[in-house]
Order: sequence, then C-alpha cells, then structure tokens
Amino acid sequence: MRYLIFVLTLASFFSKAQSPVLYIEGTVYGHDQEPIPGASININGSSEKTTTDANGRFEYASTYEIDEISISSIDHKSLVMKDKLGHLPLEIHLELENQKGQYPAWFIADSTDYKRADFEEKKELLQFKLVKTSARYPGDIFEMERFMRIIMTYPPEGLANQIEGQVDVEFIINTEGRAENPRIVKSLGEAFDQQVLKFVNAMPRWSVAEQNGYKVSDMKTITVEFKLKEF
Repeated sequence: MRYLIFVLTLASFFSKAQSPVLYIEGTVYGHDQEPIPGASININGSSEKTTTDANGRFEYASTYEIDEISISSIDHKSLVMKDKLGHLPLEIHLELENQKGQYPAWFIADSTDYKRADFEEKKELLQFKLVKTSARYPGDIFEMERFMRIIMTYPPEGLANQIEGQVDVEFIINTEGRAENPRIVKSLGEAFDQQVLKFVNAMPRWSVAEQNGYKVSDMKTITVEFKLKEF
C-alpha cells in the first residue's frame, strides 16, 4: 500500500539586518573644532537636504538609500562623502576655503561620545540598518527544523489535494529575544500560512542582536517548504 507523508524543511533562513543606509546623523565642525550652525547637508546630489542646528548637529531619514552626502558652509570647502555613511554618528570637519586645516576632511566618532538617550531616540530607525551581531536561534538550523515539525502539521486540505510549495515569513527578534510581528511575504494559502505563523509565535527565546554594545531588534526571514512523498 502507498501512503502520502509530508516533509517540512527550512528552505532558507537569513537575516535582513544589513540593510541599505536610510538614516544618517552627525555633527559638522570647522577647522577650529567649533560646531558650524547652518551648514547645508545635501543628500544624493538631489533636492533632498537638511541643515545643521545651533550645535552643528544634523539628522536625516530617507525612504531611499543614501549613497552620498555633500556638506557645504560659507567660508569652508565643500566636502562629498560616499564611504562609511553607516558608521553613526558622523563627525565631519571642514577646512577653511584656501587654507589647509589641521584635521583630516572627516573622521568617524565613536557613538559612545553621545548620550545613551540620543541613541535610544534613533534606535527605531537604526535597528535594522547597522546590526553588527545578529540575533541567533538557540541551536543550529537542524534543531529549528525539529522544533518546527513538533509545532506544525500539514493542513488536511493540502494532503487531500496534494498541495506543495513554500511559505516565506518575515519577523522581528526584539530586544528580549522574542519573535514578534510575523508577516507572510509569500503565501501558499491561509491554512499553510497559519501553520507557519504558529511556528514563529511558538519559537523559544533567541540571543539578542547588538549594535555598539546596545541591544537592538533584528529582522529575520524564513522559507518553509511543504512537500509530499509516497512510499
């Protein structure tokens, strides 16, 4: 007699932590190390721009990837930055026009120079952009598969109609290591999707991602493959 059995596998599993730079912040200084208020920060050579405040600080959030910024101020040489935009906060030093300054055109300041409160205010924007240590499942991918098979069942209508395919789910590992806000990004049907959501919501606590010594959220994507076999 031939029987149908189902096979559940993790076809793929990856982190989306390393996302394009969509947010920048920093401070602009003159050659005398004094902050420059009113300096212009142009984004990607377009009409998108912002200016520094009275303390030389600036911040900008974009819906597009930030590839470069140009900084200009009266009596100072303009500067274009394309590299290391993800190392926040930026500390930018401008040279006087026609005079060589004593500092390099720019260098990166350690984010610990800023108050933790400043970092916390920006964390929601930064949390998926600069994760240095990703969240990790408590065990390898095979242990995750074993746990998945305990939690999930093959939908009866899938067995009856011999439906096979994949479901992609995206979710966040929060700063307590819990999976939250699961979202189906590729569906195989309501019954299959609900099984995958049940699996994500039942996950044990993960190790937490960290950025510059701070706990941050991390986004993950998993592909679950539903297969039927005869024997």
